[in-house]
Amino acid sequence: ARDVANHGGNTIYYANLATEPETFIMAVNAARKHGIYVFAQLGGKMYLRPDKGREYYETVTKPAAEAILPQYKGLEGVLGWMGKEEASAAEMPLVIEYRKWCRQIDPTHALFTLNNRLEGFQADTEAYPEWYGFDRYRFKVVNPGFVISTPREVVSMLSSEMAGCYDEAAKRGRPLICVGQAWTFQIDQKTNKMERKSGFREVSPGVWRGWQRYLPEHAMFLQTWLGITEGSQGSLWYHYYGATKGRDTSMGKWLREECLVDENGNESRYWKELGQCFHEIQRLTPLFLSWHKEGLKLGAVDNPWIKAKSFIREFDHERYYVLLNTRIAEWDQTSPYRPGNDTKLYFDDKGLAGFEKVGELEFKFTPAGKDPLWDVLSANKLTGNEDGSYTLKLQPGRGIVLMQGTAKDIKATAERLNAKGIDKPSVLRRD
Repeated sequence: ARDVANHGGNTIYYANLATEPETFIMAVNAARKHGIYVFAQLGGKMYLRPDKGREYYETVTKPAAEAILPQYKGLEGVLGWMGKEEASAAEMPLVIEYRKWCRQIDPTHALFTLNNRLEGFQADTEAYPEWYGFDRYRFKVVNPGFVISTPREVVSMLSSEMAGCYDEAAKRGRPLICVGQAWTFQIDQKTNKMERKSGFREVSPGVWRGWQRYLPEHAMFLQTWLGITEGSQGSLWYHYYGATKGRDTSMGKWLREECLVDENGNESRYWKELGQCFHEIQRLTPLFLSWHKEGLKLGAVDNPWIKAKSFIREFDHERYYVLLNTRIAEWDQTSPYRPGNDTKLYFDDKGLAGFEKVGELEFKFTPAGKDPLWDVLSANKLTGNEDGSYTLKLQPGRGIVLMQGTAKDIKATAERLNAKGIDKPSVLRRD
């Protein structure tokens, strides 16, 4: 909990503690000493398993929840329970039924439902939870096909999926928390031949080595800001250390993995980058929790690497723009979504190599309307060009929040951002 707080987080998602009330209550109380709140997965026998059928639900899952959850009634610091992650559309009726049961036996805490497919989300028709989440890990080698999914394809796919899930959450009047990838692992694949576009290299006859999941520099900034751009009101990062250790994966034999921290608790480069990102965006939390993404596309940029979305708090009176530089690297001259067999990308012992490093990106942004633009964090007024555009620069994977309005408007926004007492989750880490 201290580590999460030091990195700018305010909530932990405990996956495997709620089955032991004494341990769980101790962990919650310890977290609160550091100003950290808790979400918890209902693990063990309390975890909903639709694949085991109704008899298991009636004789195992419900009795386990009835025996344990009431012991947590009124426990301060718990923001919500997660009874089932990543349910399919066919499983959603039982998820809804279980949520109703959990509310009945513990009406003092909220509920959290995590989806990784839009179809499952769309099948969620009643007894909505207070929180929704979305998770898909896209920095990987795609199988079948054994081809690298590059950062450009990752952005395209995640943007579409996040936007769809945001719309579903908004229809239900609920916030969306986006889950970021913070886990990589290296494998050996036994096969006669792999194509160059896979990034794998032959290390001995018939054995090819690479990272099934990878994370390049700036990927943590990029994922965080991508969620913000698509309307996310929270950021959750799963810490998977040990998840693949000593076993074969769907693609090959596990070698090693990298996560937020190592087995001794030492900070990885991913956790360090996340900490930097969290501290930079922390003051913007009141906006993330109170604004709404606009359905119409307002404003224009002159560079395809830049994403731009607009948000409102008080309809047309108060408009914000989030701009994101999605260019965290370049590769193979045109930076294709998927590389060909002439690619310069390849896996070494540290991850995906062959990228060309990039610096800050200069671009022009033209907002809708004539009111001036302000940098929200600094409250500085931006100087525009004669054609109504603004020349801006952003570092790789970084974003910026701008406000369009009067000096009185930006002053009111600055006062909100400087207010104390924010106690809803904006940045989460799962242990």
